Amino acid sequence: MVLLCATRDNNVGKLLGSRLLVGIGLISYSAYLWHQPLLAFVKYGATGELPDTLLLVVVVVLSFALAYFSWKYVEVPCRVRDNFSRKAVFLCSLGGSCFLLILGLLGHFTSGHQWRYSHQQIAFLDHFDNRFPDWKYAKRENWYANYRIECDLYDIPRAWAGNETRLKREISPHCFTRDKEKWPNAILIWGDSHAQQFYFGLKEVLPSTWQILQIASSGCKPSLLFDAESTDYCDNSNQLAIQTIMEAKPEVVLVGQEKSHNAAVMNQIADALIGHGVKKVIFVGPSPHWREGGLPVIVAFRLWNNIPLYTKVGLDQKILIQDKTIKEQFINTSNVKYISLVDYFCGPDGCRVYLGSDVREGITSYDYGHLTPVASLSFARDVLKSEILM
Repeated sequence: MVLLCATRDNNVGKLLGSRLLVGIGLISYSAYLWHQPLLAFVKYGATGELPDTLLLVVVVVLSFALAYFSWKYVEVPCRVRDNFSRKAVFLCSLGGSCFLLILGLLGHFTSGHQWRYSHQQIAFLDHFDNRFPDWKYAKRENWYANYRIECDLYDIPRAWAGNETRLKREISPHCFTRDKEKWPNAILIWGDSHAQQFYFGLKEVLPSTWQILQIASSGCKPSLLFDAESTDYCDNSNQLAIQTIMEAKPEVVLVGQEKSHNAAVMNQIADALIGHGVKKVIFVGPSPHWREGGLPVIVAFRLWNNIPLYTKVGLDQKILIQDKTIKEQFINTSNVKYISLVDYFCGPDGCRVYLGSDVREGITSYDYGHLTPVASLSFARDVLKSEILM
């Protein structure tokens, strides 16, 4: 419509033909190329907090200033055929491509130019290496037992072998079968891998009279809505959780998930579970999330020379805002509670990096946001135990 209607004789055409907008148009591609790296560096140096408005305005102005010079001294000269022969263009392109290829290969074969870092930093990162196909951290830290992966309908063994599938797998009957003669009290852990992370701590702190049931499948947020005929493991996980609640009738249900928390949905779930006879429903909010490759990477590359107990570096501020919103909207009652992981692990100086005196053994998250066993134990001992037994 602009192309059809804008002419030199009408206001739209005069506006778009003004020297200011034409100038912006001329340098727009250079501005596009400059603004992204500038924003990336600003965000990287913002210690986890969003850059303030003034800083963003400076970045915009700087982008246009740099764009003008690169347009005038790079883009314009390159558009003049007499300045460069066809042969020179191809040789420069070939040389630039070879340079980038060599740089990329060097980065690959040196594992990201690891010569830049000390042996201690490399050893620290290697301790948390959990990549395919070795999954070293998970195997060394007894991840299967600590997070009770036997109760995960996601086929992790197939995923670890490189054959991921959404078809459900059979899980241990101990995950959903209650034994009232052995354990007069029962709690069900329901949700995704961010619900699994509470098992280790609860196993250590709950009295021996409590049985821990668990239906927690990786990537499956708890929901009352599922397709009963589906073969998808998430539908089956939520269906089995509801079935377990109706049949095993646990006194307490602990609900956890990684993201997409919604206070209204959580209150609906609570009403349904109380209607099924559950005496207490506990929702645990999102854990602190770390960008830039996860907390171990941030410690090794950004905090190594002076590792603090709390930090905002690399911290995802959106999670903190989400937690605050949930607390404002959630309806707490005597038998329905919302517990904030952010309140426990975070403070004015950011979120907790490690517990105890050793950062490697006491780090609170082994990746972007899953609690380590030591963090799970601390949270269960200090918060969950009293809420469950109350």
